[in-house]
Amino acid sequence: MVALKRNAPNWRLKNACPACTYQLKGEDPLIFSMLVTMDGNDSLKRIVRKEDDAVDGEACIEGELKELQDMREMYGDYYLSRETVDRWSRDRIQEQLQNMIPGSDFEDNNPCATRWSNMINDITSRMWSVFEETGVFLALCRHGMVLLIADMVRSGELSKYPLAIVERLLDVFGKDIGCGYDIGCKFGSTIMRTSLAETASNLNFRTIVGLFHGHAHKRQCQLTFLPTYTPGIGLEDLEGCERFFSKSNALAPSLRYSNRFHRKQAIVQYVEHMDHFETSYNLSSFLVNNYHQALEIITDEPTLLEGMQDESIESFQVFEDWLKEEKEYLSGLATEPQEETLQMDYYQKLVNLEQRQQELEAVERNWKVLSTDPNSPEVIAEEKALRTCHRRALNNRDKAQAAVDFLEEKVLIHTRWGFVVSRIFELMKMNMSQTGYKLQKHIAKALQSRSHTIKAAVDRYNTAARAMKPPRPILSYDKVMDYTFLSEFDLLRDSRQDVRDRPWSTPKGRYLMDKYFKIVRAREEIARLNIEIKRVITHLRDEERFLLHQEHEYMSIDPSIAYQIHLYRLEQIRFAETHMHRFRKLASKTDLKNIFILLFQEASLTAGDEDDHTAEHNGDDGNNSEDEEALSKAFDAIEAVMY
Repeated sequence: MVALKRNAPNWRLKNACPACTYQLKGEDPLIFSMLVTMDGNDSLKRIVRKEDDAVDGEACIEGELKELQDMREMYGDYYLSRETVDRWSRDRIQEQLQNMIPGSDFEDNNPCATRWSNMINDITSRMWSVFEETGVFLALCRHGMVLLIADMVRSGELSKYPLAIVERLLDVFGKDIGCGYDIGCKFGSTIMRTSLAETASNLNFRTIVGLFHGHAHKRQCQLTFLPTYTPGIGLEDLEGCERFFSKSNALAPSLRYSNRFHRKQAIVQYVEHMDHFETSYNLSSFLVNNYHQALEIITDEPTLLEGMQDESIESFQVFEDWLKEEKEYLSGLATEPQEETLQMDYYQKLVNLEQRQQELEAVERNWKVLSTDPNSPEVIAEEKALRTCHRRALNNRDKAQAAVDFLEEKVLIHTRWGFVVSRIFELMKMNMSQTGYKLQKHIAKALQSRSHTIKAAVDRYNTAARAMKPPRPILSYDKVMDYTFLSEFDLLRDSRQDVRDRPWSTPKGRYLMDKYFKIVRAREEIARLNIEIKRVITHLRDEERFLLHQEHEYMSIDPSIAYQIHLYRLEQIRFAETHMHRFRKLASKTDLKNIFILLFQEASLTAGDEDDHTAEHNGDDGNNSEDEEALSKAFDAIEAVMY
């Protein structure tokens, strides 16, 4: 590598994937210059071999290590050192979080910001002391090439691991990186509260939630961070780490009792094997399959246009407007109006008051003499206990009454709510989200036991529904008793903002909107693939020419080095013929023929007189050839230079 001048720091990382990093002059700019994904996995753990811990009073003395200390460092730059990672350790991050959260100028619009406090708790998490390394944290490019690895040491998936990786990625690759992470929404907020914030902002670094993990996030979060709604992402799902871990888990048993160096050595050798033999071999297959997938999605555009015509949708811009409207609507639901919050509190206080009143009445009913002898010790003891229970129940009832009186004055309620309002709130609760199925059934059963009152409540609800403008749908008692899910019945939809008539909330509207965004992402994918395929083919050609030149140059200087370059060249181009065969098949069926014809012209200029066929096509007669003939000549010219 020294002879080839490929021993500079980060050279491997800068050239890890030709489709991502081999940028060409004059190519169209992409919204994301590079797409990466990262995640942690706890399968590749290593048990630390040591003596049993000793207890000295209240102190625990950790046992001495029994394994041979191998301090050798692993070659290459796959791994981030522990020192690099620890610069983002608990103390540093916790200090930044605690200092910046209360008075930070950064406005966090993250829909998952309510979970932000968990970040500090996550920092303090610890794995079992039996393991030294508790797994690995990995970063891949979208094609599956491994970029960076960090060992997770005696901890879970702490924020220091992705922060250290992002710092290196920004330093090496620069601007416009899109990064998929299963908690990308929260991690984006983490970055903006650390010293990386300015660099990440200036370089337009963007965090995204992987497509699979995204559906566990809030809908508002999905509209901002899900790949489906992220311009420039194409059809990439950013879940490559999950696919990698499904294979690397087989390595786990051999690492469990190895020492530190041999574990790292095994992981690096496995990663190198995957990059050089499996991922490289599948690179063209990945590009070709994505191209076919994108074309298949785009062929469904007539269905979209037909649906738009049926729904009187004038242009594609309407779907973009719907997306913004849905975001605004969900943002408005982030906090409940104070009046409604107070009403809910008032309802809960009424429930508490009713319970306390029932408890008091139960104690008073039990206040009876069980013996004819009022002076007997048993009767005296029981009466004393009853007095104590009565006093406690009376105090609880009075406190509940005071709480109700306070809220009635605050909410300006002049007539206390009765049974109907309370039961309607129960109906609402039965069908609210986050109410489990068993609890729904429990509430429904309790409501059925008071069927007559519920019928009256439904009748009064229907009266109110008819009086509203516009009128709300009425309910039948039988239908109410069958409700179990929010999508079937939700009184909240008839309060404040009724979204049922908005086009983006209808089943047909949502179907068309999803189809539109899939087609948009498919077109982005094709635009990216046109660039990436050209990069790969150009890299294959340039790599062959460069290594051949170096091989010939060193033949007269040092034949042994020339031979090593020869072996390296064979390794680098071993899949070139396979890649070109796949691209040839793709080009014969798609518009890619224009790209290959352009490559043919470039190859002709570099091949010169060595190929008469190429030179002839580069002349005037080539302009009159058919597309298929030009395409065939394009591949012949490229392969002539490569082989």
